[in-house]
Amino acid sequence: MASALSGPSALSSGRGSLHMLYRFAWRWHFYVGLLAAPVLLIVSLTGALYAFEPQLRPILEPYRVAPACDQCERLAYDRLAQIAQEARPDLTLHALSDPGRGRTVVFTLEDEAGGAPDRQLFVDARSGEILADVDKGGALLDQLLGLHRRLLAGPLGHFIVELTTSWVVVTLLLGAMLWWPSRATRAGWWPRPGARGRQRWRDWHSVAGFYLLPLALMLAFTGVFFSPWAQKAMLGGLYAAGQLPRMYVSPPRLDAPIDDSAPLASFDTIITDFSQLARPDEFTLELPHGPDKPIEMNAHLGHQVDKLYLAAYHPETGERLDAQGWDDLAPGAKAVMLFFPLHTGNILGLGTQILAAAASLLMAAITVLGLVMWWLRRPDGRLGLPQRNSADRPPRWVWVVVAGAGLLMPAFGLSIPVIAVLLWSTRRVSPAAS
Repeated sequence: MASALSGPSALSSGRGSLHMLYRFAWRWHFYVGLLAAPVLLIVSLTGALYAFEPQLRPILEPYRVAPACDQCERLAYDRLAQIAQEARPDLTLHALSDPGRGRTVVFTLEDEAGGAPDRQLFVDARSGEILADVDKGGALLDQLLGLHRRLLAGPLGHFIVELTTSWVVVTLLLGAMLWWPSRATRAGWWPRPGARGRQRWRDWHSVAGFYLLPLALMLAFTGVFFSPWAQKAMLGGLYAAGQLPRMYVSPPRLDAPIDDSAPLASFDTIITDFSQLARPDEFTLELPHGPDKPIEMNAHLGHQVDKLYLAAYHPETGERLDAQGWDDLAPGAKAVMLFFPLHTGNILGLGTQILAAAASLLMAAITVLGLVMWWLRRPDGRLGLPQRNSADRPPRWVWVVVAGAGLLMPAFGLSIPVIAVLLWSTRRVSPAAS
């Protein structure tokens, strides 16, 4: 989008409140772009790589693919679970996942005392051989995702990414406002061939930003809702509107708690029933999280949302307690289920993966172009921040829009009063200093 370099000179035709609105948009587009650039570069580059996660996993983690064996028969899931548990008697079996298509069955085991990280065992379903025993989340792609989501910095990093992404949504819209006055010129639709210096960088920044805008907004907006605060706000809104899945709002519970020493129902019996019900290509079975909780089956494939299916089973008898599929969901829940495949680009396969990766790389390039323009423009030894005119007051409706965005993106909303206090303090200090 247009940057500080387009500035007041690009908006000289504006008059009155419209002129002040453009100056306001220009200044904040500059501030946000400069502050968000480091995190935005990390998120964009890691996102471009993670778009190809389905193709990269088997290459970087070869133990996920079972060795070829045409004459071999699959072992029962109960037997595979026994093999995994016997291999790690110090841990407790928590879940099994069967990704199908010739890949290994994954068993997740955890330390009930919480002293050790969860482990994942990758077991060949035909031979019973354990091909790998690794920390859950320790693989390279998992670390890449951790960098993308939380900068590998825990809850603080998660908040920083959520705050940055929220402000990126805002600065993209501000950039569109700055691009609009140049729409009638060649610079609005295509970079001017004869442009030199800062003008050339500005043209590429604004024109590329304009064409990227729909994809960038979609990636940023869907990404925000993978963050804790925005996710809670979204789920709260869906709950109030009656759009959350029945099994999410009121998950099945057992009539009486089960004894920890009681034998569990056969995994094979439960999986057979679930397979007849949902016909999944891949699924996950999770053991109870408490004495009154059921075994949960999940056939959600991430990008193939129409194959979503959830079911709950009694841990001792294997009786199905409840089940819910894609066709049973309310429109709001279906819309939210599309966020993940839209954000990762997996919604239509390789073509949309390439599109998502290209958009992420272009977002990184636009960020670099903005930094280059700032660096070329700034006075030696100074930041070169745009000066605020005391008459530059945006229309009141702008604050209504800001308040609405704050409700939709809580991290953004929280940052507004903090910024307001800082700006107020700056204005109080400046006259005193003079």
